[in-house]
Amino acid sequence: MKSLALESGELGIIDDKYINSITKGALNVMRELDMIEGQPDLPENPLFIASRARVYSEHNGIWYADPLANTGDYVSQGTKLGVITDYLGRELETIKAPASGVLLILFGTPPVNKGDAVVVIGKLAEL
Repeated sequence: MKSLALESGELGIIDDKYINSITKGALNVMRELDMIEGQPDLPENPLFIASRARVYSEHNGIWYADPLANTGDYVSQGTKLGVITDYLGRELETIKAPASGVLLILFGTPPVNKGDAVVVIGKLAEL
């Protein structure tokens, strides 16, 4: 048995821009597999993710994402993506991009636990 997992959106926000992309993607896969009629509506410039680089919090505390960083952005290795402070505002950890690629996940809520994935970067495949 094969499966497909889709994830889109952020913080439980219900928005057509997220819903429409999931619906379109699922229908495209179904068309490609001849589960339904029609040809897939493929993107003109798709990005292929070869692997993912993750950053896990080393502390319990408060996460402050850099306001200039947004999911979907291309970031270079070493780009500052946010900081984790203790509950009194003292900085515990600066989070930087561990690799260059597309910012797939940027933790969205302030409370963070040790071991939480706060950043996921998709490293692009070389075609």
